[in-house]
Amino acid sequence: WGADGTQQGALQTAHLAGSTVALRLYVNASNYYSGTAYVVKQSPAATVKGLVEIEYGFQGTGALSYT
Repeated sequence: WGADGTQQGALQTAHLAGSTVALRLYVNASNYYSGTAYVVKQSPAATVKGLVEIEYGFQGTGALSYT
């Protein structure tokens, strides 16, 4: 994730438009699952100390590939 929020903005745009995103879900430094998915959930939350977190949910469009 970039400090400028570009990736979060792309996820929000895809969520609002109902379009898919490409995902890589890393299991370690060199192996990952990849595929495409719809963003079906976006839940921001803020703590009293000011930390903001966003939880995302995805619905895959097909099988994942493992690399």
